[in-house]
Amino acid sequence: MPIGCFRIHHQQTVERTWTLSLWILAGILMLGGLSVPAWGADTDKLFKDNPDEPWHITADTISYDDPTRRYVADGSVRISKGGVRLTADHVRFDHRTMDAAASGHVVLVSGKDILIGDSIDINLQDQIGTVIQGTVFLEENHFYIRGDKIEKLGENTYAAERATLSSCDGQAPAWKITGRKLDVTLEGYGVIRHAALWAKDVPVLYTPIFVFPAKRERQTGLLPPEMGSSDRKGAFIIQPFFWAINDQSDLTVYEHFMSDRGNKVGLEYRYVVDPLTRGTAMADYLNDREVDDGIGDNSDDWGYTDDNFLRPDEDRYWFRMKHDQGLPFGFTGRIDLDIVSDQDYLTEFRSGLTGYDETRNYFRNTYGRDIDDYDDPIRTNQAIVNRRWDHFSLNGGIVWLDDTTERWTDEFAATQALPKLDTQLQRLPLIRFDAMRQPLGESPLLFNMDTEWTYFYSDDNTRSARIDLHPRVTLPFRLGQALYVEPSAGLRQTAWFVEEFQDDATEEAKDDNTYRTLYDLKLDVSSEFSRVFATGTSGSEAVRHTILPRVIYDYIPEKDQDEYPAFIGQDTDGNLAPLDDSVNRIDPLNRITYSLTNSFTAKSVAPPDDDSEETATETTRYNDFLRIKLEQYYDIREARGSDRGDPERKRPFSPIRAELEYAPARYLKLNADAEYDVYDNRLVTRNVSATVNSPRGDEFVLSYRYDKGDYHFYQWSDSDEDIESLYGSIRLKLPFRFTVYGSNEYDLEENERIETIVGLVYEAQCWSFDVRYSDEDDDKEISFMFNLYGLGSIGLQ
Repeated sequence: MPIGCFRIHHQQTVERTWTLSLWILAGILMLGGLSVPAWGADTDKLFKDNPDEPWHITADTISYDDPTRRYVADGSVRISKGGVRLTADHVRFDHRTMDAAASGHVVLVSGKDILIGDSIDINLQDQIGTVIQGTVFLEENHFYIRGDKIEKLGENTYAAERATLSSCDGQAPAWKITGRKLDVTLEGYGVIRHAALWAKDVPVLYTPIFVFPAKRERQTGLLPPEMGSSDRKGAFIIQPFFWAINDQSDLTVYEHFMSDRGNKVGLEYRYVVDPLTRGTAMADYLNDREVDDGIGDNSDDWGYTDDNFLRPDEDRYWFRMKHDQGLPFGFTGRIDLDIVSDQDYLTEFRSGLTGYDETRNYFRNTYGRDIDDYDDPIRTNQAIVNRRWDHFSLNGGIVWLDDTTERWTDEFAATQALPKLDTQLQRLPLIRFDAMRQPLGESPLLFNMDTEWTYFYSDDNTRSARIDLHPRVTLPFRLGQALYVEPSAGLRQTAWFVEEFQDDATEEAKDDNTYRTLYDLKLDVSSEFSRVFATGTSGSEAVRHTILPRVIYDYIPEKDQDEYPAFIGQDTDGNLAPLDDSVNRIDPLNRITYSLTNSFTAKSVAPPDDDSEETATETTRYNDFLRIKLEQYYDIREARGSDRGDPERKRPFSPIRAELEYAPARYLKLNADAEYDVYDNRLVTRNVSATVNSPRGDEFVLSYRYDKGDYHFYQWSDSDEDIESLYGSIRLKLPFRFTVYGSNEYDLEENERIETIVGLVYEAQCWSFDVRYSDEDDDKEISFMFNLYGLGSIGLQ
């Protein structure tokens, strides 16, 4: 009897190609549900059939068997609809019982996932069926799941006997997990009983039960642990537990056990409210068994001797957070929190799942915002609201600088030579309104302005509100065809409204309300010359050489500023020093800066990617392969009298600064800069870095750094510390899927090695092996990592 649009011929035999609009044959395609973790949306397409779209069937013959009242398709049977396709040698269907059977080279394709079996029997109404000698390939995580018999027990529940799980191609996988029985619920968990991990044909590990998440989405459960050993922590293990709270939030709990230090507990909470509102909060806590109290060898064993501070507290913690907030009327907000218990915490816990490096990389990649360096004892916390227009921007909020060196108990602080002072200046609040450079009405002038209102708060420092307005007008014009001239003038007006003075503030600086007016002048003159040279080489057709000479004159008059509020506090070394920013004290300036920049750009025409004449197009490429800049300034004030109190040591000419950027080829890059002291005839800084890599993943990096430490292009320095170091790293692909890598950093000034790392990686199609040795100061480490693609990493350090 006909069903739907199925046409029956009297001969009971039809031609090779037919179109069926049978709703019930859609059930045959439901066999795609016999996969496990990664069918996802493709499975939904099988069970939620579109009745308006017909199924297409082709076969050598399609007939109707009157005695059994079944439809029979034989020879190269192909049933398809949308992205779903079923092929087999033979298909039988009983419309009364809704039973369908396919046999002989059965292949079911849904999207990128594939189900293969010797035969398939399924009841389309109850959605219960069996696949014999079945294999499921899940493209999303490259998983193969095989079973002697795979049973479909319901819409989303399956069971397999003598099951095998692997991500390796071929019939003889490099690794696999086998079990007597596998049970899985889609969008839930999969369980393998009496599971064994095999390397080729060798059993490696047995467990009575192996549980894995059976969906693509985030799934609650244990994550792979991190294990290791170190001199400071002893043996340790970090075990994360992931909780998928809902589609908008999740929580990860970290249990970090250290045999020598105790248990450190960590939390990571992530949430998304809408496209503009999201955040991540992380917190760790450790009741440390060891302290750095300066007694005996405690500082050497449990502290760091490169600062002037101890760490007597046992309670250690780190809370960090990034939050983005969408607000009405085009406003946006952000919160950045970084609160740590002591100055040593981030140095000690720099690596690991909850360490500083992992956190910094995550915040950079996810939110595009950084956190302070791990060795910076002052941590920045802020909450900012922002609004941008075409020519204006508004920012307002609070900025709190958290000094970790002040976290001492009162009893312990009383025994230290350094006073316990809270002199850190907090901006509560900070409001900035800026006008970007724009035409001033119908005049030829350009106008921009920086405006800031800040209230400085501190327990032991001067408290004051400050308003700073700095408008600037510019009159750009051309002088002939060669010169571009930009004269500009700014008028800075600053007002302080002091609420409370610092105890040691001078009487001159104790006027409650003070005002300052300063003007500044600038003249920027530049030109540009260029010429194109035809090269006629295969690598480039032409090279453009551009020369940019530039002269800048800056002037700020000298003004006595002793009457204005001073902010004196304790720096990171415990010394009293000015904490003023660039607005409270503005240094006079009378300087001419001159520079010459040469740049080279190569033009090349790449051949078409497609050999077809109809679609072949050439691609023009430009490569800025070379840039050389020379710069120096002449300080007129210095020439008239040294600012540093030594009339015999007038040095109006700054060091000559040179910069080089060279990228002659796609995989070669060289950067260098240096500063030359024209009075002592010496290089005060020189830095060189070269990088060579290849398309297959090889990389070689070599960098050299030298810093004399006292006289730089930008400013004089009080530091007498010389820095000279050499760093090199290499990653080289070897035959037979091996990769060797290593790095070494050496302190040439102190003639000692800083850190050495060497390692070897083997990468197979479905697993990898990494052995690594590192030596840093007195801490040596050997790590071993074995990665089963699709399941995660197992390793020891």
